[in-house]
Amino acid sequence: MKNSKIIICKNIRLDKDYRNVLDYNETAMVNLCIEHKVASADNYSFIKPGKNEIDVGITYDNCLKCNYMAFQNPYYSNKWFFAFIDNVEYRSERSTRIYFTIDEFSTWFDYWNPKACFVIREHTLNDIAGNNTQPEGLETGEYIIRSHSKNTELAQNLRVVLSTPVDLNDTDLRKTYGGYYHGIYSSLIYYHYNNSNSIGQAIVKLDEAGKGDSIASLFIVPAILCHNPGTAIVENSKIPYSNQPVEIQDRIYPLTTIGNYTPRNKKLLTYPYVALNVSNGQGGNAIYQQELFTLDGNGRMRFQIEAAITPGCSIRLYPVYYKGEAIPYDESITLGKYPTLNWTGDPYTNWLTQNSVNNTIDIGTGLLKMVAGTVAMPFSPLIGAGLMGSGAMDIGSSVKTMYEHSLIPATAKGNLNSGDVMTANFENTFHYYNMSIKEEYARVIDDYFDKYGYKTNRCKLPNQIGRRYWNYVQIGASEDIGYSTNSTRSVPTSSMLVINNIYRNGVTIWHSHDNLGDYSLTNDIL
Repeated sequence: MKNSKIIICKNIRLDKDYRNVLDYNETAMVNLCIEHKVASADNYSFIKPGKNEIDVGITYDNCLKCNYMAFQNPYYSNKWFFAFIDNVEYRSERSTRIYFTIDEFSTWFDYWNPKACFVIREHTLNDIAGNNTQPEGLETGEYIIRSHSKNTELAQNLRVVLSTPVDLNDTDLRKTYGGYYHGIYSSLIYYHYNNSNSIGQAIVKLDEAGKGDSIASLFIVPAILCHNPGTAIVENSKIPYSNQPVEIQDRIYPLTTIGNYTPRNKKLLTYPYVALNVSNGQGGNAIYQQELFTLDGNGRMRFQIEAAITPGCSIRLYPVYYKGEAIPYDESITLGKYPTLNWTGDPYTNWLTQNSVNNTIDIGTGLLKMVAGTVAMPFSPLIGAGLMGSGAMDIGSSVKTMYEHSLIPATAKGNLNSGDVMTANFENTFHYYNMSIKEEYARVIDDYFDKYGYKTNRCKLPNQIGRRYWNYVQIGASEDIGYSTNSTRSVPTSSMLVINNIYRNGVTIWHSHDNLGDYSLTNDIL
């Protein structure tokens, strides 16, 4: 019975390597073939898919134009088969032999259902910055400072403090006792001065009274430590007692662009592509990931600074609402010491200078090693196995990390004894550096994410739909994408094996043939 149907068509954009496929059901695929038809007939004998060749009464010239075909054997089944035309052979003026390979994906697309499996890569359906942070192992290049700000209260308005057990406001300069300054007890009284004349007069006053040796120390502090918060500072006066450290708040806007480039994929607005480097200007650095902050109502990252008045001062900064904790003290960074001054006959200052002044701690070193390790994280054996032969792996290898990069400028590294010169230049404070990769690298990585989505590394139902134009999916090397569900005809085992391998190697699922291969489109989440 010669009632088998065949359609040969041209300009079908599918490829035999299954890098790109269509999520068309059987009816949609038949319509696509009809739209691109060069010739068709419905009077053929049974067409055997396994034989992979057929003689057709279509001219050799017309067959040469075609790259795809569809056929059906209605007497035996209404099932349509779709195939790639591999080659055509001239037989006679009215006969041409076509050699073909079954398109297993399109032929059996709606005969199976996907199931949960280990997904290596896919296009996310929730691209809020911070929701996708799996390390990608991509080359980032050197980091660029995008903005710099600093806390000015600690640097620009300074006072000199004289500590002594003598009451300078008493006519007889009688000895007295101190109290708690910002929660730290001292038996001395702290007096602050704004100019050298006032300091000199106080020292002379004590010398003339024979009490010059009562001076315990002279040191520099920020003016904010010399008065109660919210009150005006009174020059050359006694510093009031306080049971709590002084608190200062800083708020920093996170990066929403990389230079002049606005990323389409919001993973580029997370670490390690952007980060906030906080420096004390003396070799101490801390790297903060902006996606780990709970931002305030104006979209800013919050920092708290606590300070207590002592010789050299004790000041630290820590983030607020970071990593899910309101006050993560372990994420703090300390400020370098302010200068301790000298005067005639002051053995205490000599000792203090030799033992504690400006000995900063480079707390950024261990963190930096962790940062670099994350940036340069290689593919794991499991992921590597799943990527063998995949398009993502082929292209990903050209943009993977080749060497480690530091978020900390080279000039800021090391334990530097620079507190005096930093204070003299009004720079002894906390500095905030919004850092990012170069625009060049951001564009390369953004294009990569556009095409191949993000690392997922989870057992889940793959996202085969949800983007406007295409979805990329890659599953583990030993995973199965789905199972046969058609009640009247199951997917052959050999065909299901091909389909599973398509997903294991990684595949781009297009939702429209007209747009297939056009990565310039904005593939937004539906």
